[in-house]
Amino acid sequence: MAISKNYQTSVSAESHQRQLDIASDYACCVKAFAKACGLNRDAQEELFATALLSFIGKMILLAEGSDESTLHNEAMLQEYGADYQLISAYVMRLWGYKAELCELIMKCHDATAVTEPHLKPQHQILFIAKQILFHNQKPLAVRNYCADLNMTPSICEAILDFSWKMS
Repeated sequence: MAISKNYQTSVSAESHQRQLDIASDYACCVKAFAKACGLNRDAQEELFATALLSFIGKMILLAEGSDESTLHNEAMLQEYGADYQLISAYVMRLWGYKAELCELIMKCHDATAVTEPHLKPQHQILFIAKQILFHNQKPLAVRNYCADLNMTPSICEAILDFSWKMS
């Protein structure tokens, strides 16, 4: 509670709302894509929460004075600042979330980073969504890349059938 009081005034209401909207749209899109890929309701809900909470690190960096445009530039972020995904995963772990969910956030930028079979579908979905929604990759290019890596065939095929739009 004390931390949240310190951060309340350091992020403008507009910036805060913009990040909430982006996080919410991203989480809804991830959940819908998981459903299109045939994942069960529990996995869909878990992915929704993971995607939504992955923005905690961005909010912390904004509260500390980071420029909003830098937070969306992964190369600059890696070179000049803390990785918001690492911060998100760390905070989520402190809050008691499963280590597996935190691992999904930390590794969603690397298509082959997760090797545990039960986590692969969720990881693949987060990776694909991030590439298309935030890195402006074309669905066909992402599908071909994922197929070349022998990702789950049903997930690869769902990439082209899914409507990739955030509100």
